[in-house]
Amino acid sequence: MPAKIKVIGLTGGIATGKSSVAHFFTEHGITVIDADQLARDAVLPDSPALARIVTTFGREVLKTDGTIDRKRLGEIIFSDPEKRRQLENILHPEIRKQAEEQIASAAAAGQKHLIYMAPF
Repeated sequence: MPAKIKVIGLTGGIATGKSSVAHFFTEHGITVIDADQLARDAVLPDSPALARIVTTFGREVLKTDGTIDRKRLGEIIFSDPEKRRQLENILHPEIRKQAEEQIASAAAAGQKHLIYMAPF
């Protein structure tokens, strides 16, 4: 039977102090998983999610170095709700997968709880 772990949510809008609170927990030895970081990791060059984004939105969403052009992608998805849903359908499963892997790893290491930080 896998080890049990309590996942505690830390959420809030922009500039509400999530990072400060997360830093406090980290200083006290509690693992913090940052959903924003997972989202950035999901679109690293050569990642499956980035390949799907390029297939869906075109190569113009890439910078010359092969990384995602967040400004350009934002212009596309924030002007069209359907395109935003398409992006969410690509990213959210990958973010969930990465989070589950990190939670399982923390549980296997004997941690009893961790913080999952995500914006709303």
